[in-house]
Amino acid sequence: MVRLQTLSRGLRFMLTHPITTLQWAALCFADETRQAAAEISDRPEWFERVARHRMLFEQFLERYRLEPRTPVRLMNTAPQPQSVRSFELYALGTLCRCLNARKVVEIGTYKGRTAYNLAANITDGGRVYTLNYVGPGAKQDFVVGEMYRGTSLEPLIETIVADSLHFDFSPWYGTVDLMFIDGNHSLAYVQKDSESAFRCVRPGGIIAWHDVDSTHPETTAAALNVCEREGTAAWLIDDTQLLLAVRPMATV
Repeated sequence: MVRLQTLSRGLRFMLTHPITTLQWAALCFADETRQAAAEISDRPEWFERVARHRMLFEQFLERYRLEPRTPVRLMNTAPQPQSVRSFELYALGTLCRCLNARKVVEIGTYKGRTAYNLAANITDGGRVYTLNYVGPGAKQDFVVGEMYRGTSLEPLIETIVADSLHFDFSPWYGTVDLMFIDGNHSLAYVQKDSESAFRCVRPGGIIAWHDVDSTHPETTAAALNVCEREGTAAWLIDDTQLLLAVRPMATV
């Protein structure tokens, strides 16, 4: 009887305090993700955590019946520190071609090489939106988006100065073909960016995360945990730092 009364009170509280309940649930999820990140902070544990998520890129395309409609176009693939590698650029360009992508969103512009390559592979009339945020007083020895500035593809790219943790993504809900997360790698940001991506990407569209490797346990844990919570399979592409997830088609 006491247990029933306690349960009843708890349900009444949740119904009368929905915002507080949601905030509490978010904190619980963050704590679980933080614990998961701590558990895979050692290299062997990380490899064990991602083992069942590994897949060749060709297998990923075959699994989801994806086939590029036109040849992939690559722009400026020379090796660059702290940047997406050439095969990763090829994979992202291939996904654009397979999806016939018209709207692509990137979080984390940096010098803009990825946005440049994404813009080279979107369909006619498409657009790439790239968000970048640099905190007050931060030092940087580059120009945000310098790779595509002044090029023929710059008109296809919209550079947005915004903090993804607080940015309003709602106008894009359900309309994005491909969303690439490569911004702040802290737990709070990756978790929020991942949640935003699942809202923005249309059914059948793709979410891609970068820097999913043993040196970024929080990125790994947050991305995988959000995918698991959404009931979506996530695949770490072999020989890359790319994690890919296809948003499931809506069911009736």
